[in-house]
Amino acid sequence: LQTGLHDIVYPNGYSAYADNPVLSQMYETLAIQVAFLSGIVYIVMGLLRLGFIMDLLRYCVVSGFTTGAVVLISLSQLSSIVGYSLGHDSTLPAVLKRLFTGISQFDVRTFFLG
Repeated sequence: LQTGLHDIVYPNGYSAYADNPVLSQMYETLAIQVAFLSGIVYIVMGLLRLGFIMDLLRYCVVSGFTTGAVVLISLSQLSSIVGYSLGHDSTLPAVLKRLFTGISQFDVRTFFLG
């Protein structure tokens, strides 16, 4: 993996892969490679009975990681719930700013169906 996913998605602070088919293909390839490698590591750790390593992590570390994942997933799905686009920036302040500035576009039907 020579090029990181973040460098492809945000090389200059914006999503460059959407306009460039070469970068889009590279992004998809790297995403598949990362998913495959993490699955291999997961299987190997399971076969070697390395689950006890999780006992070494404090509850607050695991809880914080899980909470962070929930926040990121919720932010990514928020535009589908409110019915208008919140952009591609996934930082909490940017999403909240777009959420409240575009509140006039709120669609009640989408909210109840989402």
